[in-house]
Amino acid sequence: MEIPEICRRKQSKKQPEERILAAGMDCQKGRNMKTIKITTDNKLSVIDVDFDDYRDIQKAVGCEHFETVKTQRLFDFFGGPVLFCVDESGLLKDLPINWVASFFYGTGAHGSPIVGDIVFGIPVYDTIEAPKDVESMKQQLLDTFGVLREE
Repeated sequence: MEIPEICRRKQSKKQPEERILAAGMDCQKGRNMKTIKITTDNKLSVIDVDFDDYRDIQKAVGCEHFETVKTQRLFDFFGGPVLFCVDESGLLKDLPINWVASFFYGTGAHGSPIVGDIVFGIPVYDTIEAPKDVESMKQQLLDTFGVLREE
């Protein structure tokens, strides 16, 4: 079975340091980087994800195929480029709504929710990196969204 295009990772020709500096936000480099996961039952946890391995992202999200979501609301909230990965087929699977992700997606304006668990990342050209300061990102989310519980 061939791997779908959405799951393939293109390799950047730039060195990791150049990619990180160009992103405008600090990132972690290397394997098993820390990031934040938010589940549909409003549990927030810090997890290890190897963003260089699409299978590890799939495992973290709990899906076969994931998609990335970037919005202006995410950028404004975190003060830089941030995305989240979500189950591409979540609506077809009738997964529960992720209310925090739906807020960042702007569901209130257009009615289309985000369903399933999400993991955060930093877009760096054609790759995804982990945020460098996961603890302050976690605290900002916990302070803003009273429904979130730390797992």
